[in-house]
Amino acid sequence: MGESEEWEIDLQPSFIAYKLNDKEEKFEKLPHSIAEEIHPYLLSENIVLIIDMENQNAYIWEGSAASIHMKFLAARIAPTVRDRHGTMNLHSIDQSSEPDGFKVFMKLP
Repeated sequence: MGESEEWEIDLQPSFIAYKLNDKEEKFEKLPHSIAEEIHPYLLSENIVLIIDMENQNAYIWEGSAASIHMKFLAARIAPTVRDRHGTMNLHSIDQSSEPDGFKVFMKLP
């Protein structure tokens, strides 16, 4: 009992991310699950679906240059992808208007 144990704490949020492929009209799973690795996909022309497993929330992040067609498509098919991961709220987030909680979760500036 005299020795102290070190515990490794995972501070990374648990999430799954998908990028909208509007040509094939589907969300494609991204191979990354660390917030900093998702940042390159958060481009103005993209739409990314982020499933927050820990807090049971799903987010449709919409880039500012995403087309109206892409936004409607994402809204139509995101609930099906979300439902594969359980029952959770689905939130739409516009680029440059991200709420503070989302910024913290995704480690955005």
